[in-house]
Amino acid sequence: MAGSMSLCVLFAVLAGQEGEQEGEGQPVERGHEIEDLLQPLEQPGRRGWPSEGRGWPSAGELLIPAWTQPNVGPITFAPEEAEGGAPPLEPGAGYGADALEALVRAHVAPGSWGAGGNSVVVAPFWSQLRVTAPPAVQEAVAGFLQALRARRARPVQVDVACVPAEALGEAAGKVGAPLPSGELEVALGRAGERGLRVSLTTPNEVRRRAFGGRSRTYLSDFEVNQTGVVPVMNPVVGVLPLGITVEALPEAIAESGLWKLELRATVLSEAGAAARRETCFGTIELPRVAEDTLETVLSLPAEAAVVAGLFAAGQGPERRSFALVARLRPAAAPDLPAPGAAGEDLPARVHDLAFLLEPLAGEEPIEEALLLNEIEAAVDPLVWQEGESRLRWSQDGRHLLATAPAATQARLKAYVDGLIAARAALAAHEVRVLEGPLEDVLAARREAEGGVLLPEGWTPGGALREALRAAAASIPGARLRARGLSTRAYVGDWNVVSGGTGFSILSVPDPEVHTAGEGFTLEADGARVEAGGALRADLALDECRTRLEASAEMLLPADIGPVEAAPGRRVAPGPDGAPAPAPQPRAATVWAPFTLDLPRQERRHAAGRLVLPPGRAAVVKAEEITGGLGRLVLLSASWPQAPPPPPASRGARPEAGREPGPTGRVL
Repeated sequence: MAGSMSLCVLFAVLAGQEGEQEGEGQPVERGHEIEDLLQPLEQPGRRGWPSEGRGWPSAGELLIPAWTQPNVGPITFAPEEAEGGAPPLEPGAGYGADALEALVRAHVAPGSWGAGGNSVVVAPFWSQLRVTAPPAVQEAVAGFLQALRARRARPVQVDVACVPAEALGEAAGKVGAPLPSGELEVALGRAGERGLRVSLTTPNEVRRRAFGGRSRTYLSDFEVNQTGVVPVMNPVVGVLPLGITVEALPEAIAESGLWKLELRATVLSEAGAAARRETCFGTIELPRVAEDTLETVLSLPAEAAVVAGLFAAGQGPERRSFALVARLRPAAAPDLPAPGAAGEDLPARVHDLAFLLEPLAGEEPIEEALLLNEIEAAVDPLVWQEGESRLRWSQDGRHLLATAPAATQARLKAYVDGLIAARAALAAHEVRVLEGPLEDVLAARREAEGGVLLPEGWTPGGALREALRAAAASIPGARLRARGLSTRAYVGDWNVVSGGTGFSILSVPDPEVHTAGEGFTLEADGARVEAGGALRADLALDECRTRLEASAEMLLPADIGPVEAAPGRRVAPGPDGAPAPAPQPRAATVWAPFTLDLPRQERRHAAGRLVLPPGRAAVVKAEEITGGLGRLVLLSASWPQAPPPPPASRGARPEAGREPGPTGRVL
């Protein structure tokens, strides 16, 4: 504590009394090691769960193979690489040498570099920062670099709680809105034994995974191994991680005090007793598994809780619900000295724009040159055309280096802060599926403006009942995925595999095990902001109801190998009294009965791209189901945190350029 206090005092002295302190002592040259700051942070390998290399926990596929697979795909946070360009910026990238040099010049003894023999330069081959300055400044540089290390890799605790939706109380209607930190414990207290919680600690900008629960193994299938002389049946053992699995990647958003959190969570539980199927080679288990999964990208203040998403499906006592609450608690970061100095004509500033440049999953990377042109056009455009003022990107591709008068620097920082705040504002999606008499469904659609937009504050009338509610929050532009389902494994087909060498040809029945169930899968492209504050939302929703009550019996050939005469069997002698030859073993094929499951499935699909006024629900689909019943799919989006407008430019001309959109992506 005493050392940190001394360092803070030293920074204050250097910032406030440069003339006196910087002149004391003769300049000396010293090398400061910076290799760890230049290199990207090491990310753990994606080994899957569990560590044997399996994938992310899942209850399996929702749809039977005959259907087109749902538009969900593999869950991943990695953005796709842009064609014909540099790979997109990713979390954990190291500092560029020029950015690090500029940071030191701006924050430690600013205005003294280049005067009196003082200099600072990065020697990349030595991975050193070569500084020529008085001893007091050298110590300040060392302290500043150490503070950067501590801020870059400071530990962050991520708490995730899974509770029934009703345990949230009033917070159930505030998806995406920051809540007091203690709301997470309050929700867990209401949930009792039905609540799950997992906490993980990870450095800033490093992805980590954690699991809380128990694992269960079961004999899931047989695979035919044909690499030898005869086919061999190998058992396949499945693993069910029953509990909650969480993967989180926290990232500090510049100096805004907000954090970006890439979050993926899955809860698996057994949904009843497993079915069993007898085969010639053993009994396989067909488990029933319930899964609730949410993948999203959040922005949240430190020490605040956020309802990331909630699902509720079904009606009456069988209604099942799931809600996910996230909280991020970072360790305190060391203070940095204020940049710049009064009276400096053209101060240099460094702005960390990683949050604007890192593309979210499903988002195109932004062109750095285009963003640079937009900033120049929006903030004092005439300044950048005169004198020595300029903007440029650092070598690391995430820092904007600005050299300009102090007044322009202040307006530039305000503008950049506005872009970051706008992009960090959470948007919330809500999908509701209502079912009831067809006439009530048609009556609701008639109330909608143009058959699409329902009146503000609309509530379902007649006998319409909510069959599904799914709400989730995300940063605009982020891909949001959710699954709430219960599945059962079943034998969907049998193959007869033949193999062997020479005259030894054997046939072995091989079961094909699939999964199907009931529930929903949802994919949405986080609401983006259009002109006038409207929200654009993309939606793809699949709902399924499956019955596994029908089956068929079939006979399949199975070779059981050489058959010999039963021990002790008497053989009659031949005509000449000589003993008869013993019978030779021969291959035997039996036709054994096997059960084939015949699932019955009802699938409902809805998709659309809509521009929505905040707070108003839109009719995505209205359809007749059967027996005079109808179904209504509604989509609404909201933006609880309104972004501040960008600051007005000084000296801007109408033709200076396009105005960046409120999400920080250039329109």
